[in-house]
Amino acid sequence: MPSSLQVDQLKSANGVTTYLNSGTLSNVTFPSGMIIKEQAFDEVASIFANLSTPSSGNTVSFTKLKSSSVSYIVYNWNGYIYKFPNTGSWLEHRMTWTPSGGTADDTGYRNFGFTLADGDFWPFNPQYYINTLNAGTHTFTMQAKHNSSGGANNNSQLVTDTDGFIFIREVMI
Repeated sequence: MPSSLQVDQLKSANGVTTYLNSGTLSNVTFPSGMIIKEQAFDEVASIFANLSTPSSGNTVSFTKLKSSSVSYIVYNWNGYIYKFPNTGSWLEHRMTWTPSGGTADDTGYRNFGFTLADGDFWPFNPQYYINTLNAGTHTFTMQAKHNSSGGANNNSQLVTDTDGFIFIREVMI
């Protein structure tokens, strides 16, 4: 027969007491590298890259539990990249975030060059690390822009579909 146990504290064999306050653990140390929170966003989006001016995808919110001194954020964007056929062009991408009650910041641009065959969709899974956010609810947005030595906008894009998710994790330092 199923049963449940309700307790407000746990005491280890060496006498250390862990308190359970309204579902929150106190007096607990998590090991480095442990994921303490993960959220997946099924965001179907196409980000059409404008020439030199970034275009934005969907904005998602994530509530971080710990301060920047004990944890960091890992942001994974899982989708596809399409680069219009054009020699000498590339797609630049970055992830921006706005801290709770703060000013927007970004990771800086990364280039996706023209070494792959053009005119096809390719799997694209950039990962970003942010170690400056404290506890609170923050927003995250993927951005892309097209760049070309010839100056032409060639409609490159980043795409997520029903198979592509955005994952945000909070990881202990």
